[in-house]
Amino acid sequence: MDTKKAIVLGADNNYRDKLETTIKSICYHNKDLKFYIFNEDIPKEWFCLMEKKLGKINCEILNIRIDAEKVKHFSTPNKHIRYMTYFRYFIPEIVEESRALYLDCDMIVHKPLDMLFEMSFDENYILAVRDSWDVNSFNAGMMVVNVDKWVSENICQQLLDLTHEKHQEVYGDQGGLNLLFKDKWKELTPYFDFMVGLDAEIFYEKRPDWFLQKWDVSYEPAIIHFEGMHKPWNHSIKTRYRELWWFYNGLDWQTILLEKDIKPTSFSDIAIVSLFHTAIFTDTQELEHIEYLVEKLPNVHFHIFAHSYFGSRVFNLEVFKNVSLYPNYTSYQSQEILSKLDFYLDINHYQEIDNILSVVEQLSNPIFAFENTSHDANNRSHIFSSAEPEKMVESIRQFLGESVCG
Repeated sequence: MDTKKAIVLGADNNYRDKLETTIKSICYHNKDLKFYIFNEDIPKEWFCLMEKKLGKINCEILNIRIDAEKVKHFSTPNKHIRYMTYFRYFIPEIVEESRALYLDCDMIVHKPLDMLFEMSFDENYILAVRDSWDVNSFNAGMMVVNVDKWVSENICQQLLDLTHEKHQEVYGDQGGLNLLFKDKWKELTPYFDFMVGLDAEIFYEKRPDWFLQKWDVSYEPAIIHFEGMHKPWNHSIKTRYRELWWFYNGLDWQTILLEKDIKPTSFSDIAIVSLFHTAIFTDTQELEHIEYLVEKLPNVHFHIFAHSYFGSRVFNLEVFKNVSLYPNYTSYQSQEILSKLDFYLDINHYQEIDNILSVVEQLSNPIFAFENTSHDANNRSHIFSSAEPEKMVESIRQFLGESVCG
């Protein structure tokens, strides 16, 4: 008997590329799947293309049209959330399998999902992960749905009725689901819904407890959730695992479908990226010879951090593909970059930021500075005359290896 695992996703045509990125990530690690795509406007031609691709790994995809008139009048808590979020209510009306995994399309899957289809519900309505913002509720972006129980108790209609009554008072569909399933859901570890999208919001809300949580940059959860307004596909860098999202977005389907022994595993495997990394921590846009250094060291990626927004001089550096800016940066962002740092540039004028030189020294990375920008009182740095920036470039090239930096 051909039994496929049911996965439910919801999107509109404007979100189709994000939907496909989520599907790519799922199929990279899983097969024998049945995708239910809840939508109202995705072209049928896209489904024809996807059906041929997915058939090669024993997967199928269904175009499920949802009558949006039933939910269009419900309010949503944020402008980036649209009424399609309520489509998940209709899972018991559509899904044939006894269990289904629902995922938001701002998620990527990074591991096999077999465990989620084997865990016991213990008579609960869903399996879910505690929300990162409201710890008294579950996050509805990832739910393993007990479809049989939803069907037998007419949960779809219960949710529609409850939301009609309470949608102005609760946090969208997630609020309605939590009201109905209070104390009737089974908690999973964050490994299955690792929420990173709210890093920036929580930073702005001044909740230092969030950043006291231990996080290892090498940690690889099964499902990563970019919840909130700051998505990895946006211009500004606000989230962890941003490059991982772009890895799955950039994967071609041939790579996913062919069962090769060796496959790409990171963004650097499929894109032209910098070989080396440096950082600058600053509270000013006065960065000595920054344009010259960026141009002369094209294989070095410059990560520039500040506790505020950047002035136009620094902001305009983003025209270079080897520059990334981190305004109002969080400790998780700096941790991620410092973990792969090759050397530090002490070229910002005025004060040192966050005792960064001591941090870099503990990492055993060299520090390069100009005599008019150095904050080093202990002679730890390689210091050059600001009148001769080419000598700094030459020294950095020698340190990294002339053959790859010339």
